Amino acid sequence: APPRQRSPPSAMAGLSSPITHFEEEVPVNVRQLDREEVCQPLGVAVTSGHIGTARCVSVRLTDPRDPFFLYSMTLSEDDYGRFKEAHELHVDWNGFPQDLISLLSGAFPTRPDHHGDIDRSTGSVAGPRNVTLRFVTAGTSGEQGTLRIMEPTAFREIELLRLALAKQGDVGQKQYLAERFKFFEAEYHHCFRERAEENSKAAKAVAALREQIEALERERDGLRGQLDREASTAELQRSTDLHALKDAHAVEVKQLRAEADREHAAAEERLRLPQAAGR
Repeated sequence: APPRQRSPPSAMAGLSSPITHFEEEVPVNVRQLDREEVCQPLGVAVTSGHIGTARCVSVRLTDPRDPFFLYSMTLSEDDYGRFKEAHELHVDWNGFPQDLISLLSGAFPTRPDHHGDIDRSTGSVAGPRNVTLRFVTAGTSGEQGTLRIMEPTAFREIELLRLALAKQGDVGQKQYLAERFKFFEAEYHHCFRERAEENSKAAKAVAALREQIEALERERDGLRGQLDREASTAELQRSTDLHALKDAHAVEVKQLRAEADREHAAAEERLRLPQAAGR
């Protein structure tokens, strides 16, 4: 059976029919409030869906070590025109999610001289570029965050995209954790069912193999018995043929001896006749 593929829950409030296109841990340079900047792995997810009838793309930022670290933003198709103009983008709405994913994929360690390939007609990134992600929080308690996608060059870092994310409160965090729990619970039950099915198939396969082994053993025993009988018959035939050969040889020897005796007697008779005539 083909491998089962499921998208994790979006955890983006209000999104209906969510589809997660990208969800990975990537290295991000994080600076929270007055703390020093540190590089740490953060979970970045890009999800598309609908709010009402409007198509939307959501970006979520999480910390695998901190369940309360949750920032997200949602960009609708209606707002994309202003977003595109503000960031001087060259891609339309349909190409934006894939290009965003391509940029995020460039945050993984790669060759320092690889900057991706750009389609000059559309400005679309054809391959992952070597980029750096920076996330800075602001506000009294870090309720606002800015995710910057930077491209390092020999002269300086160039900002490719800036995303304004909002920290989710108790409601958003509870919804996110509840959705993740439901997802992993469903995954657990699915894996449990898959394991049970695999165990059942394995048990049936083992039983079938045992039946085949038993059939082969019976066939082996039958062939061994047939071989023993044929060997016994061959031995008996060999013994019979040997005795017949001995008997035939004995008869032949007896005949030769009798013939030799007759010739010897005839020779002696011929020798006696001249002697008798001389007397």
